[in-house]
Amino acid sequence: NQHKVRGIIKSKAKIKAKIKAKQKMQQNLTIENQEYFFESLNAPTFNPIDLINSIFPNEQSLADIDKKVNLFSTRIKLLNDRLKNQISEQARTASDGRSELDQTKQAISQLFGKINDIKTKAEQSEEMVQHICSDIKKLDRAKINLTDTIRAIKRTQMLVIAIDQLQDCTTRNQFREASNILEAVNQLAEYFDKHKNTEKTQQLKSKIEDLKLALEKQALEQMKMAGFRNDRHAPISLKSDSQQQLIDICFLFEALGENIIKKFMQWFADNVLKEYKTAFKTEEASKLENIERRYSWLRRQLKQYDEFWKKIFPPNWSVDQYLVEEFAKVTKEGIIEVLIRVSKTIEVKAILEPLMETQQFEKELIQRFIPNSIILPQKDNESNLE
Repeated sequence: NQHKVRGIIKSKAKIKAKIKAKQKMQQNLTIENQEYFFESLNAPTFNPIDLINSIFPNEQSLADIDKKVNLFSTRIKLLNDRLKNQISEQARTASDGRSELDQTKQAISQLFGKINDIKTKAEQSEEMVQHICSDIKKLDRAKINLTDTIRAIKRTQMLVIAIDQLQDCTTRNQFREASNILEAVNQLAEYFDKHKNTEKTQQLKSKIEDLKLALEKQALEQMKMAGFRNDRHAPISLKSDSQQQLIDICFLFEALGENIIKKFMQWFADNVLKEYKTAFKTEEASKLENIERRYSWLRRQLKQYDEFWKKIFPPNWSVDQYLVEEFAKVTKEGIIEVLIRVSKTIEVKAILEPLMETQQFEKELIQRFIPNSIILPQKDNESNLE
């Protein structure tokens, strides 16, 4: 029963709602609310049948039909007037839009024309700049070439003057001055390495090489005259100016280069050891029991070196050390020949004494060339040989 009562109540509520909606619609049909009424025609849920039923709900309402028709006619006329106005406005707007579009196209066309003009002027400006830059580059290159030419002419002049001075020093045996000039000549000649294919450069370099050979030959002759007599190493007493000349020759050798220094040291060692090779060439002199004579000979040469040549040669040449190395090579070859000759008859004891003398001499050399070295004690030589 409660459910039925609730259903009846809901049904009555719905009926009342519909009645109120119809009444509201009828109220909206009055002249005062016609705007709201006509706006309802645009509703998406518009139903003409419902609208007619709401306007004429009964036969009595048909009495106002003329009034309602006039209302709708008035509204239709109003809508037609608005539609005509909208169409006229749209046509006028379209005409204005077309005119504005034409003006826009014309403006764009003018803009493209200006852009093309600017592009043309930019290309012309770029060509002008490139042309100017090209001229500047040519002028800059010409300036560089002119500067290099002036520098080359000046250095050529300096080199020619230096070569003439070097030739004069060569003629007068002025070795110290020649060494100074030769250093300047070498520096100037390096600049012309990139022009070595030119005829003038080749002539100058050929002249420099000839002067170097001449200086080298004269310097060796002066050394030979000072320190060697009759192909034997015999230092002679020289005056201070003659010793200074030999020192100047050493400066010249350093200016001539490292290869000349090595060549001279080899020449010096060969001339010193020439006497040694001759003295110990015979079978009697080359015996093992005479090995102490070999070492005594070298001691005398080192003593003579300290008294004479040490004041002449620069310390960094280490000529005495090079002389000892060459002596060791010659002595080694001589001892090997002796051992081969007596290998079948020699006894161990015959080697012991020369070995001890050799070790003692090695200690002397170590103390000479490495004065601060520590020499370790040797073990018994007889046990070593056994």
